[in-house]
Amino acid sequence: MTKRISRFLSLVLCASTVGISRDIVDLRGTIIDLAEKPVSGVVVTVPSLGLADTAAADGSFRLTSGAMHVSSFSPSPTRPSASENSVRFGVTEPNQHVSLKLYNAAGARTATLADKHFAPGDYTVDVLGAVRANLASSHYVLSMRRGKANDVFTVLRAGPGTSLRRRVSTSREKARIKTLGASDDGFRATELIIKKEGQTLHSVPLNANVDTALSILLNFIPSVYMDKAEELPDYYQRDDAYGGFVNGGSVYCGPTAVSNSIIWLADNGHARLAPNSGDRKKDQHDIIALLASSSYMNLGPAGVGPDGVTRGLNDYVHDRGVPIEMLHYQGWRPVSSEFRTGVNIPNLDWIKTGTIGSSNAYINIGWYSHDEGSDTWTRTGGHWVAVVGYGHDGGGPNPNSLIVHDPASRAKFNEYWELSRLESGTMSGNYRGLPRSAEGFYKIRGRNGIVDCAVVLTMPDDSPASVARALRLRNLTGIDANY
Repeated sequence: MTKRISRFLSLVLCASTVGISRDIVDLRGTIIDLAEKPVSGVVVTVPSLGLADTAAADGSFRLTSGAMHVSSFSPSPTRPSASENSVRFGVTEPNQHVSLKLYNAAGARTATLADKHFAPGDYTVDVLGAVRANLASSHYVLSMRRGKANDVFTVLRAGPGTSLRRRVSTSREKARIKTLGASDDGFRATELIIKKEGQTLHSVPLNANVDTALSILLNFIPSVYMDKAEELPDYYQRDDAYGGFVNGGSVYCGPTAVSNSIIWLADNGHARLAPNSGDRKKDQHDIIALLASSSYMNLGPAGVGPDGVTRGLNDYVHDRGVPIEMLHYQGWRPVSSEFRTGVNIPNLDWIKTGTIGSSNAYINIGWYSHDEGSDTWTRTGGHWVAVVGYGHDGGGPNPNSLIVHDPASRAKFNEYWELSRLESGTMSGNYRGLPRSAEGFYKIRGRNGIVDCAVVLTMPDDSPASVARALRLRNLTGIDANY
């Protein structure tokens, strides 16, 4: 099968205001191949509280094509500078507080390089060394605060190399944001909306003050991703090899789905995740049995829910001394707070992104009976599958299709599940979190299966194959705000 090379396009829009609470807002879109197509249809709207004196009647501004490039700046006490591997800055006030913090694309702080008071003088912080030692290949934002001043740099970590990208100029952004209405402690917005050709791609509430380092980062994912579809195992949960599993493996879908990616990760840079006896199928059988045990997922008579899957997977990986970059969850069923994202309806783009590179996604399908008269979906059970790709339905491109490996299927081939969003109805059943509205949830075409929840595991991406994928990000094309 022809492998498609992933194409990534990132957008960074930074705005400087006064406030304290949110450094990064992360949005993910599905606009494809913007490197070859105009972007005039992409509009960002920021409705504000109170009076808004905006240039456009709808409070929107337009993004136009631009290019990110590496820039250097002459050192001075008022303007920090960036080389390929460090940030230089000056302190002129006695005992001035300076913080340097790195944030990832999800908006989470990943490293603190400095957070203390400095005496007057000139300083250099080695960003290259810190990033290489602690962070996986990805795109980061470096936020630097000196007193009330804030400077922002973008950082690209690609395999063994790291480069500081241009210092973000905020003069235009600051002037534009000022028109949105101010409060005593900063500028406040209620919502940020991304649109393309009139269609809303994302609407993100901004309930806190817009921070001095507000950075809107869009990662445009490839329309079709099948790089791993033929590489991940597809273990049958009822396989009786090596003695099989308890009760014929009837409720072993959770640990089986997760084991597929554990074997793949072990073979792609994270060898400690799996034994290597020379019999890979036996190795995977043993992993499934261990994941199902009381030490990890603690499989019960009805299988395992998302809380058991997230806790068990997290503990299994950490017990093998392997760091996790991210283990997050979306869905309505309860899980530990450390994995929750606050998203109750699984986002299809988030699931898609969770299949790329070192990320692996698992979805829990709820089986429902449907009463058409009352439009009620009653949950009767559930099932875990591994998502191994998307955007293709076996016959051609299909943006609504996920490619899955189903532990309940004896056949060893990709399954293509076309999803559609429910526009009405109620989900009910004897489960915590039900009843609830069914509107917005994804249903499998031709089956009474609803995507109840999704789990995404992302590992540090330093394997040779992953580094090769990450290095493609060096040809990054950017978009700058122009208003």
